[in-house]
Amino acid sequence: MPYSGKTNWKYDEIVRETDLNRIEQGLVDAHQVIDSLPSFNEVAITSPIMNGVNVITTDMASPLAIEVKGNILTNILKDYGTIKDNNGDGIADGPWRTSPVGDGKFTVQNGYQKIESVTTDTKINERYIATNHSAGHFSVKAGEKFVMIADVETDGVSNARISCTLGTGNGSFDAITTTSRTIFGKGAVSSDASNAYVAAANRNGVGVVGWVAFKDISLYKVSDEIYNAIGVTINESNIRQYLPQLDGTKCIEGVSITKRGKNLLPPFSKWDTKGAPITIKSSYDASVILSSDKRVLSLVVAVMKNTTYTLSAKHNAMIAVYGTPVLSGGAIVHYTKAQTVTFNSGNRESVTILFSPDSMPDGTYEIADTILSLGSSVEPFEPQNDDTVVLPTTLAKLGNVTDRLYWRDGAWKVQKSIKRDFVLDGSLNWSQSGQASGVKRLVVPTTPKGSPSLGSILVSTRYDGKEILHQTTAAFLPDTNQITADGVYHIVIPNNLSGWVDTIDPTAAEAKACMNGWMATANNGSAYTSWVSILDGSVAPTNTVAWVSVNKAKGWKGWAEVSYVLAAPVEEQISVGGLALHSGVNQIEVDTGYYRNAAGQMERTASANITHATASYVIGISGVLSDTVQNVADNMAQDARQDDWLLLNEAKTADVRHDLDLHTTDSDLHVTAVKQAVWDAKETPAGAQAKADGALAAAKTHADTKETPTGAQTKANQAEQRAKDASLPRGGGRLSGPLGIGTDPAITLAIGDGDTGFNWARDGEFNVMANNVKVGHVNAQGIHIDRDIVLRGTTQAAVRLNGQTLEYWNGSEWKSVGGGVYVASHTVRHTFPEWTSTQEYQYMLVGKFVPVTTGEIVIRAEVQATYSYGGRLYVDQSSISLDYNTPSAGGMSHTNNGGSTHHAAIDWRIPLGTVMGYPRVSYRMGEIINTNNTTGYVWVEKVYHILNPTPIYFFIERARIRNLTISYDTAY
Repeated sequence: MPYSGKTNWKYDEIVRETDLNRIEQGLVDAHQVIDSLPSFNEVAITSPIMNGVNVITTDMASPLAIEVKGNILTNILKDYGTIKDNNGDGIADGPWRTSPVGDGKFTVQNGYQKIESVTTDTKINERYIATNHSAGHFSVKAGEKFVMIADVETDGVSNARISCTLGTGNGSFDAITTTSRTIFGKGAVSSDASNAYVAAANRNGVGVVGWVAFKDISLYKVSDEIYNAIGVTINESNIRQYLPQLDGTKCIEGVSITKRGKNLLPPFSKWDTKGAPITIKSSYDASVILSSDKRVLSLVVAVMKNTTYTLSAKHNAMIAVYGTPVLSGGAIVHYTKAQTVTFNSGNRESVTILFSPDSMPDGTYEIADTILSLGSSVEPFEPQNDDTVVLPTTLAKLGNVTDRLYWRDGAWKVQKSIKRDFVLDGSLNWSQSGQASGVKRLVVPTTPKGSPSLGSILVSTRYDGKEILHQTTAAFLPDTNQITADGVYHIVIPNNLSGWVDTIDPTAAEAKACMNGWMATANNGSAYTSWVSILDGSVAPTNTVAWVSVNKAKGWKGWAEVSYVLAAPVEEQISVGGLALHSGVNQIEVDTGYYRNAAGQMERTASANITHATASYVIGISGVLSDTVQNVADNMAQDARQDDWLLLNEAKTADVRHDLDLHTTDSDLHVTAVKQAVWDAKETPAGAQAKADGALAAAKTHADTKETPTGAQTKANQAEQRAKDASLPRGGGRLSGPLGIGTDPAITLAIGDGDTGFNWARDGEFNVMANNVKVGHVNAQGIHIDRDIVLRGTTQAAVRLNGQTLEYWNGSEWKSVGGGVYVASHTVRHTFPEWTSTQEYQYMLVGKFVPVTTGEIVIRAEVQATYSYGGRLYVDQSSISLDYNTPSAGGMSHTNNGGSTHHAAIDWRIPLGTVMGYPRVSYRMGEIINTNNTTGYVWVEKVYHILNPTPIYFFIERARIRNLTISYDTAY
């Protein structure tokens, strides 16, 4: 029947169970009506989202449910795709090699491998770094697909190319550019091969001078889905969102989801002032002084591509919107005085907002209520109100099986389908199961430590980052593994890493030793007898098989780590709150690699990125009606609680009345009118009169003892005379004897005690006294100190300027400050590390030293040439002179001080290991030694005279150096 509501409730009416039942039934009926509405009124939206910025539009507030699927990325180039040059040879570390032809010039700068073409080059294809040798090769299998990526910088005209050769019979793929950008290429494998490699090159024509540089070189094996999307939906602008630069193998770690509020701009404390003085009056109200050299207040904001945004602010400056970075991103909105601008982000993932005077004069500018919102409408100002959750989980993927993160039943949950990083070490029950020339096969049951059985899908990575290939049939290929039908895990170990020989099979203990990181180095013909660490070659502390079979080498984790599919998924719950969308356009930002530290701050590490995620939310009128019904229910429940409170309050009032009635009838507690009349504690008239008489008598006695007028006048006269006696006349006067402050004086003016203070000595001179001891005196010639100067408890020597020499008093005579000079000795005062330089006209800084005085120093070193033309050690003292004697050891001849005439841009800030080109060497280079010995080190020792104490620098060219030292003593 139709719902009949009661709308004439009175304040004192009682809510009964029949009323509540009627109300609840009305709610049930209303929900049934809502649920029966046509489906088009309520729409559940599932939208694909990706790493980075996403935009979701809803016509109502709605919970946001996100599902993220796991991913594993393995950069086949491991950590050497991240360019480093620890040995300073100009070539990236790792298996990278240059052409034997010798064309090009190579340097590593700020994480980039720079390759320059020079006029002396002979071929277009001989300026490269590549991994085309045994240490840099990797294996591929038929059907696999690969993508190579690099961040490239160029001079704007030179040709940069990355390429991947997929091994014998498979051809290659590449990517080329003449501009600075991210480039990528892809290719598929048709047949198995073990000699694939990558390269990066400068492809300028012969005789063309120019440069290219490569950073973060990545090579990934990808799924068919990703491979087919590359060049279509995955392009230069977003490929790093799918395939970021990683060192080795990474899963998705630490998912961060941020729902931005309507205002995408933070408070002014987060803006970049570029050094301009700013006064922040409140979070979104500031005054900034903008001038010719500090003219910009700016902020970089992440945006969704091809999306409309509106920027508003109250200001009297000029406002502009640029791409990021500003210099190359171009103007989206040119400087304007407008208070509101609307723009489209275009093909940009971030924009820079700027406030500046632009063409207006320098001065103080006021900026307030800054808001950036999605869409073309001007939103009313509100502060930034972002909501971020960091989900501390790791999500992996093997084949088509993935871990999943999702929001369900009011909580974040993770379905783990992958067992990650199971360590293969000596704790497992290893045994040998066959061998072939140069290799041995070890086996272990696949349920170690209670883990689920390894499935047919698994990924194994060796201790040094090399992938262990999975085989489906038995074989003896090095660095392969297999799961046989009986559930046993097989792995093939190469003898050159284990130290084993073909003629001796390892026992179970010897197999455990290998998996614990120990290489066998000796045997007695039937067993292995000695071991060293596979990682660093150090001998085992206890060199017995019993010890190495149960103890790992230092720094060793395991021979390999295996990730595999669990027999049954496991669900876990994460205790982190959920997110909700506001009505309208919402900006959602998804990222990976985040965690919260102990202080609750967000920090980031490298992680694989999300490639599969969906966002779910509800839109539609029925949702609005449902919310409305729920609000009505909440209000009615609140009314009911209010009625309950009124009833309870009335009940408590009745209880108080009852207590008062009991008190009135209690003769022991209640004071009646009769009792009040005879109350024992009240004051009687007679008692009050007696107390008044006593107070009057006391007042009369006090009045009788007061001062008479005559007595008061006498005391005043006495006080006046004493004041006159103690004062000097207004016109001046003098004291007739010594003056003491706080004591009887023994000197002219004593302070504190009788013999400390000032004492007159003679005309124009007085002494300073302490306990009757003279510590100084003052006269017309000056202030004289007769005792030591003590600074913070330490006696200080007196100093003076004698002409142009600063001197100090040593107790018996004046000595010059410093005073000492360096003299040659065997006392080593400074040592420097080993360095290697291989390039001609490339000068590597290997030592620097600041002398504090002049004199003699002894320079010693061992030097070896790295080039047949000779290796050199130089000393450079920039703008001062150096000289040296004949060598005192080694029988070495020496050249005269001189060398290059090129001026050096050298100063103390340059770190050791810096390589300087030919035009940068100093015009005061002195050659210490020039040796052609490329097979051994040559010892050199020389004595130098320092004529001026300024910095000294040491350089090598085409040389190795070790044991570079500076020796001296100080003589006075």
